[in-house]
Amino acid sequence: MRSIALVALALTALGFAVAANGWLDFRPVRRILWLGDSYTYSNNLPAMVAEMADSAGSEVRYDITMKAFANASLEDHWRSAKTQALLAASDWDRVLVQPESTFRALEAGSPFFAYGARLLGGGRPRPAIVVSWTASEALYEDDPISRPEHFQNIERNHKGLAMKTGAELIDAAQV
Repeated sequence: MRSIALVALALTALGFAVAANGWLDFRPVRRILWLGDSYTYSNNLPAMVAEMADSAGSEVRYDITMKAFANASLEDHWRSAKTQALLAASDWDRVLVQPESTFRALEAGSPFFAYGARLLGGGRPRPAIVVSWTASEALYEDDPISRPEHFQNIERNHKGLAMKTGAELIDAAQV
């Protein structure tokens, strides 16, 4: 009797492992590389997007690899050996870049456009830019720019980068 219970428990655990890992999910897979900053990983956006697609009955399963770290700039990503190795992988269906939205990225003469063009260029598969959003209003009390002005600058730069590179613009801040 005890061995039957152990076998049943083992089969149940195996069933949960199979379901959790998508081993029985036979939908076509779309592999996405998502490069971002703390807004990307602190909200776990890649997992959130995949879960939303699944809950909406998506005909494809999204396998999203995230490379994000705090205050990551486009230059930081470009200079990262790990990012370069990920970009060199030829099996991505899509490359998403969520550029930083800091004041330094929006200043005239910043390397935002130069490094953005490098990350999104080079024949990347279906490149896209995810427009970031601003921080809470309270963080702007001592800043020389208001939250609405900052957001306008973010949108302008992200749209400009999309036009320069031919990347699709995903304006998540408007959702």
